[in-house]
This record gives sequence, C-alpha cells and structure tokens, in this order.
Amino acid sequence: MKIPLVLALAGTFCGAAWAQTQDPELIEPAPQSRMRTYRIPIRNVKASLMAWWLTPMSPERPTTFPAPPRPTLPEGTPENLPTGIQNVVSVDPQNILLITGTAEAMATLENKIRFLDKPLRQVEILARFLQVAPNNVEKLGLHLSPTPSLSNLSRVTGNIDALLASLLTQKKVTLLASPRLVAINNLAATLGSQTHISTMVRLEAPNTDVPKEIQLLVASSHSLEIIPTINNDDTVTVAIDVERGVNLEGTQGAGSIVLDSQKVIHTTINFRDGETVALEEEQAPDAHHRSAPKFILLLTTRLIRRAGE
Repeated sequence: MKIPLVLALAGTFCGAAWAQTQDPELIEPAPQSRMRTYRIPIRNVKASLMAWWLTPMSPERPTTFPAPPRPTLPEGTPENLPTGIQNVVSVDPQNILLITGTAEAMATLENKIRFLDKPLRQVEILARFLQVAPNNVEKLGLHLSPTPSLSNLSRVTGNIDALLASLLTQKKVTLLASPRLVAINNLAATLGSQTHISTMVRLEAPNTDVPKEIQLLVASSHSLEIIPTINNDDTVTVAIDVERGVNLEGTQGAGSIVLDSQKVIHTTINFRDGETVALEEEQAPDAHHRSAPKFILLLTTRLIRRAGE
C-alpha cells in the first residue's frame, strides 16, 4: 500500500512543477494585457479627422473633405498604431474616439493624441483685384520685376491701405473685388471676382423684316487658388494660381458661351506675417497698339494666433 501512495504524491508534485513552467498569460491573463474599450474626448479637431490621422490606411474617412494633412510628429514617434490597439472608431456627434486595446498600448497612444489634438493653424488671406491704367501703376509705389512665372512681382512697402484709399478716391484705380478668407494650413482655398458689362445685340431673324434686340452680359472673371504652408519661422509659403475667363452670358436663362479662359499667374511666394505682395498680369497691347489696363493682384497674409501662441 505504501508504493502507490508514493507514486501518487510524486505525480502531484510533477504536475505542479509543469504548471509553473508555463507562461502565466496562458492561464491567467495579467490585467494590463486585457482588451478594453476607452472613451477619448477630442477637443480641437473632428474625431473622424483624428481617427484618420491615427489610422491613415483605414477605410474610415473624415466627415468633411478635403482633410488637412496630419501635423509632423516629433522625432522618434512611431507612425503606426502601437501593438495592442485593436481598433479606433470615431463618433463625431459626441466628438470622441472609442479605442479598443490594452492599457499599455493605450497609454502610448494617448501621448500621440495629446500632441495632435491642437487647433489647426490658419492663415487669413486678403486678395484685392485691381485694374489700373498703365500710367498710374507707379502711383501705387510698386517696383514690379519679372518672375519665372506668368507675372511681375513687387513686395509692397509703406502704408498700402492709405495709398490705395487715396487713389480710389481720385479714381486712378478700380477695385474689382476684395474677398477675404481664412485658409487652413496646407489646404487649398479658392477666391474669385467677377464683373459684368451689359450690351444690346441686334439680331435679324430669318423670314422676317423685324429685327430683334437681345441683351447680353460680357462677364469677366478672375479665380484665385492658393495653398498656404506655415513654416517653422512663421513665414507663409503660398502657391498661387490665377485664372482669367471671359464669358458671353444671355439673360433670362439663355446660358453662356466661354470666349476665353487661361491661366495668367502661376507662382509660389514666401510671405512674412502681415506682408503684402503685388502681382501683375502680363498683357499684350490691343489691335490698335494701345496699352491695356493693368490687372494687379494685391495679396496680404496674416497668421491667426490664439491666446498663448
């Protein structure tokens, strides 16, 4: 009877020794390795945008497009989600993220979210579309010089606002439009101006002796697309495209005919904060060798700063 008892005890000790050599997580998962869902509020950007920044390869996209590119991460910060994060779901109505993962992985990801959850940097753009007689260009105090693009350029010095107001009063400058907008860093924004000149056209209909007059509008437009990039030294690099168009538009819903459309300015300029730059479209003389009025675009950029910046 003693031999079986010894064998039984030996078997018990061997079984205990085998169990102790296994990875504890296979038997009793440690608390930090358990998956759970965390509710993370996002304060300064859309939750869907934050989710896209964190998981750019995910099919989930921000609710508004185009989406601003993700800010540059600090050196050494991993691009991908940390190991242990299972999924990231955005809830825009509450502006929160629901993130499933381990506590260790979540602690790492929260540091990344805190860095990214900052107000998007923005630039205020003021564009003034001017038409100036050639002999009045110098009165604006501009020193225009050719650029490799389709325009002449001058950096404006002095109080251009007061000077422009004076010239407008004297009717030596025509202000076609002065749109202003706020552009998000690295996102394209579009401005535009349009003027109409009404003209009457006399038409003779076939098989009738009664001529008919119709009113047409000659629409001259300039559209401006800009992409601002805020640099580390707070200068702003702006990619600029200006397109000019001339349409012949009928009244009472008669439609329109495009007479001319061409890109007249294409350039990239570096602005200091608050600086104004003048761009002049090159124009050829007309058929009677008269100099056409100059089209000049004044662009002013200002960084939008918040308290503490």
